[in-house]
Amino acid sequence: MNRSLCFILVGLITSSVFAQSAPVGLASLSEDRLLNELANRRLTVLLDHAFSVDKTPKDKRDGVMTLIALQQLADPAEKLNRKERQEVIHKVIAGIEQALPNMTDGTTLMQQAKTIIAAGTDPHLNTLEYWGTNPAKMAELKPIAETVSKIYAKAVAEYQKQETDLANKINSPTDPRLEQVEKIGQLIVLAQFSSKMFDYTLATSMDPANPARAKIIDEAIKYLKQWDNADSQVQPVVKNATAKFHMLKGDFETAKKVFDEVINDKGGLIPAPNIYQRYEARYFSAQCDVLAGKLDAAQKGITDLETWEKASLPKDPAAQKGAAAALSMLQFRLHSKAAELAKTDAEKEKANDAAIAVLTQLRKDRPDLVSIIDEQVLARLPANPDMSKLDSLLLGAIVSKADAELHQADDQKPDPGVLARGAAAAKEYISRKGKPGIEPRFVDDAAIRLPFFFMKLDKKLEAANSFMDYMQNFGLVNQANGKLALDNAGALLVQIRKDNIVDQEASKAWDRFLGLAINKPYSRVDLAYAYAARLQQLQKYKDAVTYFRLVPSGDPNYLMARYRMMVALKQWMDDEGKKMPIAQRDGIVQEIQGLADEVTRSASAALTNGKDDATKHTAQGMLVRTSLLAADLASRLQNNPQRTLDLLNNFEDRAKGLPNEDDLVPEALLLTVNSQMALGQTGRATKALVELLNRRPGGQGAQIVFNLLQKLNEQYDAAKKDGNQKVLKRLADDRAQLSGFLVDWAKASTKPEIKSQTYVYERFNAGTKHDAAELEPDPAKRNEELKAVLSLFESLKNKENQAAYKASTKNAGDYDAQVDFKLAMIQFDLKNYAAASDILYRLRRDGKLGRPLRQDVQNDQVVMVDNEQYWEATYKELKSMAELAKAGSGKPADIEEAQRFLKRLYVELNNQVGGKLWKSEFEDLRKEMVPGFDPAKLLTPTTQG
Repeated sequence: MNRSLCFILVGLITSSVFAQSAPVGLASLSEDRLLNELANRRLTVLLDHAFSVDKTPKDKRDGVMTLIALQQLADPAEKLNRKERQEVIHKVIAGIEQALPNMTDGTTLMQQAKTIIAAGTDPHLNTLEYWGTNPAKMAELKPIAETVSKIYAKAVAEYQKQETDLANKINSPTDPRLEQVEKIGQLIVLAQFSSKMFDYTLATSMDPANPARAKIIDEAIKYLKQWDNADSQVQPVVKNATAKFHMLKGDFETAKKVFDEVINDKGGLIPAPNIYQRYEARYFSAQCDVLAGKLDAAQKGITDLETWEKASLPKDPAAQKGAAAALSMLQFRLHSKAAELAKTDAEKEKANDAAIAVLTQLRKDRPDLVSIIDEQVLARLPANPDMSKLDSLLLGAIVSKADAELHQADDQKPDPGVLARGAAAAKEYISRKGKPGIEPRFVDDAAIRLPFFFMKLDKKLEAANSFMDYMQNFGLVNQANGKLALDNAGALLVQIRKDNIVDQEASKAWDRFLGLAINKPYSRVDLAYAYAARLQQLQKYKDAVTYFRLVPSGDPNYLMARYRMMVALKQWMDDEGKKMPIAQRDGIVQEIQGLADEVTRSASAALTNGKDDATKHTAQGMLVRTSLLAADLASRLQNNPQRTLDLLNNFEDRAKGLPNEDDLVPEALLLTVNSQMALGQTGRATKALVELLNRRPGGQGAQIVFNLLQKLNEQYDAAKKDGNQKVLKRLADDRAQLSGFLVDWAKASTKPEIKSQTYVYERFNAGTKHDAAELEPDPAKRNEELKAVLSLFESLKNKENQAAYKASTKNAGDYDAQVDFKLAMIQFDLKNYAAASDILYRLRRDGKLGRPLRQDVQNDQVVMVDNEQYWEATYKELKSMAELAKAGSGKPADIEEAQRFLKRLYVELNNQVGGKLWKSEFEDLRKEMVPGFDPAKLLTPTTQG
């Protein structure tokens, strides 16, 4: 029976041929109808309840849920994204077999097929049609296409059942149901036609070697032949469809002949082909030549198509843009085919380069097609690529593939290999920034994706550093991504710290993050305090000051920031003061004093108004240390002893109860005593010291004295290191004056614990006198003072003082090495070389001088540093022997032993002999004592002897 399709098409907009009787209510429905009705009304809560009550099997549940999934696809209000659409389609595929028995309305089935085609099969079909065979894409398309075919078959069956049921009820030629049967017949034809047309999609999804595929194609061609006539009103559509089936079959010559009928129609087709049908015929005709390997003909077809498009297609930019992209795809396939057919490696490389060039430009022009383009590029990728040798397009494709792994469904585990390759490709792409052919936006894209790859690989530190790379190199331009990178880097580093994975690299990353986050364009000044504190800890005092300044006044750490900024300024000045211009140093001192006044005011208020003991205790410590720091500067650098005394007034009472009170009080006492002496108030200084010591229990008093002596030594050593002769002389005189008093005080004390420290004070007193004598500029007077000091040290070696030494010191040796060392230094200065060498030899022999290197703690790390006392003593011992040899008064055996020892030092330590301080003196001594001995010819040392 020949039916005209123009009538059949009316069925496309027909919602239903027959209206079904509405149910009286849900209670009147059977179990199956109830479930279907609930699904149709999308009453999911009631549906879940019904499943539970009726203990519905899983396969039946899947079938019912498929009805809901189909409604979701068809409902525009759902606004599903790509991932959600895919998930819904998968639900349809999974449950279609169970759902079909309950799907009995043909028109609804047709609409559902149309919905699945638009959402599920057309995107895949377009990719395969325009880009060529892709096994992965075919595998994705096949189950969806099979589902649509089943729905079409069910629609045909339902229409036929309706037609049969209705026809059996007709009882006369005038029965009005005859018209309804005719309409149903038209719908049957429409469903069959739609199904056969869709077979093109189904066949495209199948392996070309599958015999079922050839059968589907042949049956479709045979079926469509009946519609290839003027009566069908769809002749151009049928012609193009028939040609494409032949193309799928590999019969390119026949396909081109059929396409030519549409291209060159001279009024023979009814209706006449429209512009889009002509375009389709031209495009796929050229594609036939590509697939057939007729490269010249294909290139001509592409060139002709481009000319025709520009002249004939609507000037609408969207239409022209789409056609241009499709043309690029065809040109890409032509170059790919040329590479496939190439007879030499050079020809193949040339064709591949041309193919990549087309894709590169298309990727730039059509970012919306990037994912599809990248799939084509990846097909050309070697198994284990060397990223440095890959084209930028290939790198971009690898990055995109890895990015797709990031967006897998929650139940799918990403491929770590793909992610790792994506990370390597992203790093390589970023490294090419600014080079020819490298698009800045793609570099930015690779740079923001890289850290996410590392995150998925559970490489938190690498991810954090990559986020910070983005912040540093791209965040100023792309501030949205820069903010994203900032947030993620901070979260990762916080997590690393929570997990206690804080090694040196993690610490460096945290420091870097703070530095980036605080500065523009991120301006996270809420982190300024943390960064400044960290810089201060790393002894980067100048930088710490910069960031302490950024802490806003409303920050809860503001007061502490001002206090620590004051400390950092002093630390900076202590570190680099000698290099600073005087005006800069004076400016820093003034700023510190201003901060000290500010901190004092704020901390005093906190001490008075603090809400809890912890707040008050912190304020107390801040006040005490601030006054001590400011007093020290006033004393040392501002020559303002009166301010020092004012700042330290009642210091002991203010420091009471602090954890390090016993360290703070002696330091303040030293400043007080020095300032009183500077003001000529020696009596007051002495009285203050005595009063303090007498108020304290004996043991505490002795400890204060000991701490005081230690502090004096520290200041003296610092001044000596700086070469500040003026300060050295003042400190030496003050110490000499004060030390004598301490000896007298200890001797006169009635407290055994104080009296027992007399020897310590006497030794210190002798040492201060020695320091003062060494600083005497007049040579004759200096010698006289040195002889007097020599007597003091010699008296410390009498029987009574030796006993006192052993009693005052735990684990004391046979003799006080400190006293012997001082005796040797004085004898050397007085040119008593025999006495000096004997003492120094004994100290070295007994191990009292230590080793050439000693342990020291710097930045919380144990390091090895020069033992300057060892090198001074060793030099003076050997120099004494050299002087004795020169004078002819030394024993030859001793002199030879000294020469051998000097050589051994160079053999064992080579260029480390003497350390930094005594190196040049040892070189002069070597030339004097062993002139023929050349250390430069020695091997690299393997020990540090």
